[in-house]
Amino acid sequence: MTSHNTDDCSLDGLAEILRRALHSAWRESDFPSLWNHQLNSPLSSELEAHRIIPPGHAVAAGQTFQSALLTDAASLELIGLVKQYAQALRDGDNAALPKEVALMLYYLALATAWTRHRRRLSSLPLEKLMEGWTWASSRIWIDSQTRTCLENAARSYHVE
Repeated sequence: MTSHNTDDCSLDGLAEILRRALHSAWRESDFPSLWNHQLNSPLSSELEAHRIIPPGHAVAAGQTFQSALLTDAASLELIGLVKQYAQALRDGDNAALPKEVALMLYYLALATAWTRHRRRLSSLPLEKLMEGWTWASSRIWIDSQTRTCLENAARSYHVE
């Protein structure tokens, strides 16, 4: 029997191994369910869990990512909080979601801000923003409402 000397392993090294194992466990066939779950997740609990909500800011009870980004008339401030949340998921070591799903949420928040408020929430160059919306709208695992919002943002940005 082989013994393992855990003194040779740093906690950071073990965390990195686990993070990579979790991220590589996702298959693209999982993305439709993950995206649907994310859209239907309660906005307040997710933003609070990641410490995105500023003190004194309230999110309507029962509001989901889908209702905020695709159906309700969410404020620009709330859409900006969703963008920050997506960036935290995309850039963090949290493997709760694949980076592609976090990136989709990010581009959807940018598209929603543009289509509803005609405001840019990103300093991305226009070319990169369009590439992102094109990438996002071409994913086969998104729903039609998400795709329509992304396509509308790209189309309306060209005419502005």
